[in-house]
Order: sequence, then structure tokens, then C-alpha cells
Amino acid sequence: MGTLVIDQVTKSFHRQKALHNVELQIPPGLFGLLGPNGAGKTTLMRIIATILQPDSGTIQYNGIDWRHNSREVRRILGYLPQHFGAFRNISAIECLDYIGILKGLDEKTERKRQIEAVLADVNLTEHAKKKVGTFSGGMLRRLGIAQALLGNPQIVMVDEPTAGLDPEERIRFRMLLRRCAQNRTVILSTHILEDIQTTCDGLAVLKQGNAHQFSDMQDLAAKARGRVWKLTVKAEDYDKFASTYKIISTLGTASGMDIRLLSDQRPSQDAEPVEPTVEEGYLTWINT
Repeated sequence: MGTLVIDQVTKSFHRQKALHNVELQIPPGLFGLLGPNGAGKTTLMRIIATILQPDSGTIQYNGIDWRHNSREVRRILGYLPQHFGAFRNISAIECLDYIGILKGLDEKTERKRQIEAVLADVNLTEHAKKKVGTFSGGMLRRLGIAQALLGNPQIVMVDEPTAGLDPEERIRFRMLLRRCAQNRTVILSTHILEDIQTTCDGLAVLKQGNAHQFSDMQDLAAKARGRVWKLTVKAEDYDKFASTYKIISTLGTASGMDIRLLSDQRPSQDAEPVEPTVEEGYLTWINT
């Protein structure tokens, strides 16, 4: 396993710049791409997947250069796009058999072995002969991961995989990604901080096409150090603080309202500085 190196990647659509000189070094394990909708995450994922070509910059992995070896790149990649579509009137096993052929798994016995293995990996073995149209949202995402794992790729990319899933399915899916990352690189693109915080080894945050890589979650949390305050205010004073500061959390108490807020300076004499959370670090970075 090696490191995926993204160097000075830029992409524009007409006059709108989607990515600005993105530089990332993504090691093996589970790596998160975090950012709000429209930040450039999907554009970067599609470039890594060779669906789009960058305007400039390079991507390399274990000596493979994306500019000159797109066929070899596709051989080592598995990709689950945000909207994974499959024919509804075929079974899961038929769907995977078709995708396996497209991936070049021409030997029938080996293709069957891999299909059985990936179905077991995503806990869909007992549903293998069911029509895809009968699958729940969570089952469909697991099928999407199964097709991405066909061919034993070294790099697996998943784009917004838990959006729209219920809490239980989201937890199951995060644990599935964690298992998949044990012997490969898995890149998880999402706007849901909890998905990154609970599963990823490293991360980068994108904002308006700009990317910044953080060494770990605490590195991101540290972006808000010295800017997070806790205080109790009277209910009638809450709107005044809400209109002036970015309030992170509120808890009603017998004595008023306990609030945490972001501010470069102490918002009142009663405010106490507190250690920031990962969420507060993320909000600070996104809003500066």
C-alpha cells in the first residue's frame, strides 16, 4: 500500500473555478473529505476516478501517473458515486455479475468467487437473489460498496454514502467502511461531520474549492482554540447574543440558558473560555 499524492490540482467549469491548487497526501486507511455542499468534494472525487480531467496538476499512486495511465488507474480503483443506480428488475447477484464483467473479471469461476466474497463483506448474502428494486436505501448503499470492492481495488472512494439513511443504517455503513479500510485506502466524501469524526484516521476540509489537510481530529478542533466561550444568559437576552455571535449550542436551565458561542473576543464578563470540539473547529475554519 502506498500514499495517494494529489499535487496542485485545479479544475474550472466555464468561468467558475471548482478546485484551487488542491494538495493532499492520502495514506492507507479511512480518509475523510469534509465540506459543505458545493465545496468541490464531488469534483475532486470524479477527477480521482478519472471521470473528469483536471485543468492542471498531477495525481500519483505507487508510481502510477493519472495523466498517462488511466486504464491502470481504473484497475486499482473502486467507486461508489453519490447516486448509485442499478436495474431494479435484476437480482443483486446478477447486478454484480454484470459489473464484474465490465471490470474485466472475465473468468467465470473467479468472478463468482469474488461476488460471493463481497456480498458476505457487506452482509447481503441472504439477499443475493432478491430484486434490487426491493432493497432499502441502506441495502442499496451496501450493494454499491460491494460493486466497488469487486476486483480487490487498492483505493475505494465513496461519495456522500450515508445521506438519507436512518441513524441505525448510518452506523452500520460507517462500520462497514471501517472494515473495508483495513487493507486499502478508503476515501469518504461527506458534508456530515459525524461520519468523519467517528470513523476516519485523517481528513481534509474543502471550502469553495480550497482544501486544507489536518493531521487528526484534534488538529481540526484546535482551529477554534481561544474562540469558544461558555456562559449563562437570561432568556430575554438570548436574541441579543444570537444576533451578534455564532451560537453553537443552547441548553435551557432553571437559571437561564447555557450557551456555547464563537467569538474572537470575550463576549461578556461572565463568559468563560472552553476547549473546542471538532465541530467548533470545523465551523471556525469554514467561516473564516
